[in-house]
Amino acid sequence: MQISGIAVRLKPEQTDAIKEQFQAIRDLEIHAEDHGKLVVTLENRTPGEMTDTIQEIEGIEGIIAVNPVYIYDDSEMAEAS
Repeated sequence: MQISGIAVRLKPEQTDAIKEQFQAIRDLEIHAEDHGKLVVTLENRTPGEMTDTIQEIEGIEGIIAVNPVYIYDDSEMAEAS
């Protein structure tokens, strides 16, 4: 399993529309919000799925930047067990 913490910059006037679109993204949770900024986590994805989801977020109208700031991946530990 992989968990990523992501900082998202967006156009403040589009915050509500963007948050609505985020509700459709599986296992995305918004943890903090400040004028033009969101902190979100994405869970339960493989590295390839994580990349695809980040690209999906980047494609949403009103998104300025998407910056992963934390990635936890326990797949190697699970394979070793």
